[in-house]
Amino acid sequence: MTLFTSAELIAMGRHIPTPFSVSVETTQGAVELIIDSLLRVVPGKRLVALSTWQNRTVIVKLFISSNRWKRGMLKDIAGINRLKQAHIPSPDLLLQTTTADKKAGVLIIEYLRQGTSLATLFDEAKSEGSKAEILEMGVTTVADCHKAGLLQNDIHLDNFMLCAGVVYVLDGADIKSKGSVLNTDTRLNNFA
Repeated sequence: MTLFTSAELIAMGRHIPTPFSVSVETTQGAVELIIDSLLRVVPGKRLVALSTWQNRTVIVKLFISSNRWKRGMLKDIAGINRLKQAHIPSPDLLLQTTTADKKAGVLIIEYLRQGTSLATLFDEAKSEGSKAEILEMGVTTVADCHKAGLLQNDIHLDNFMLCAGVVYVLDGADIKSKGSVLNTDTRLNNFA
């Protein structure tokens, strides 16, 4: 198994062969985390991947930007915490740490194994009525965020997942708090 540093991951851009491992810091010291497959690559900034952590499949977000990884990771953590405080369903954050060399951030997040993104459901829908129901689920979830004083600044169907009849918000990075129920103009602008 090839062990990559954040500098090597940055240098590879979008062409990162899987599986590979990264060394991450834990309370027991540095351990190798095997990255099984990549779900999303933002070259030079962030990787979203599937891995196994403590005998369960998890989502791993690696923040690899050499000079801005801390800001990106903290933004994501803050958004996840805002969703949790507002009781908006979102996957649990299992571990926040760094790579062993402290040059990248690592978030290990619950994987919703039985979940399907609203984008996939929409694409697979057979009728306009089914598509409308899926869109309504997303709009209702965004409205719940608005009632809790939260803006979701990256509204697209891939950022929402249906799992066991519950819609989850997946990405905390673009969740902003306004502190109270949003007024109508702010809500409409956010949807637009």
